[in-house]
Amino acid sequence: MSDIKLWNKAKQSLVAPLPVVGMQALVEEAAKDVLGLRIIAKNYSIDANTNEMIPTLALDESNTLVVIEYRQGKFSKVVDKAFVYIDYIKQNISKVRMLLRANFSEEDIRSVSFEPRLIIIGDDFNRYDDYAIKQLPMQIDLIKCQVMDQSLVLFEKNFHSKSVDHTRFRYTFRDAVVQSLYQQIKDFVLSLGDEVVETGIGDVLCYRKIKHIV
Repeated sequence: MSDIKLWNKAKQSLVAPLPVVGMQALVEEAAKDVLGLRIIAKNYSIDANTNEMIPTLALDESNTLVVIEYRQGKFSKVVDKAFVYIDYIKQNISKVRMLLRANFSEEDIRSVSFEPRLIIIGDDFNRYDDYAIKQLPMQIDLIKCQVMDQSLVLFEKNFHSKSVDHTRFRYTFRDAVVQSLYQQIKDFVLSLGDEVVETGIGDVLCYRKIKHIV
């Protein structure tokens, strides 16, 4: 990957990386438009004794829970406490359902997938991060967030762990014509870029880059 440096011509200085707190606030503000996410909770406490909190919890366009973790520095630890957060969700689905009831109907909640995917947002990533997340059996997206100036922010998807995930796909293609049509659609959509991911949930197939596209 290229090493990008941002130079402020007016101030004659490099643009400083966005601190994690500022990055979180910015991402949560832009979540719906940029990431296609609906924010459920911010800094959600999961352990009062250790002050452990999920930084950002959201729902994506396929009603899958999403945990967002933030990092700073190109060679920081790629995943910090996110697996603790994801284990908490899986072991406390009833508590998460109560959280959802504040903003969603029971019908909407019934369609939610409680198998979370992970988005890690940072100011930069490296090829070792790509290798690391591909060893993990879950959906992980690495998205770069860089401030260009006071009014422009760059969001760039750098890596993802899986190109195709059918672990929750229940539909079976029994018709050869339908199977052939699906394969043509799949090949075409995945050819639109290395960042495209196919996810099967129930009887639905979703394709996304940063946001869902099909």
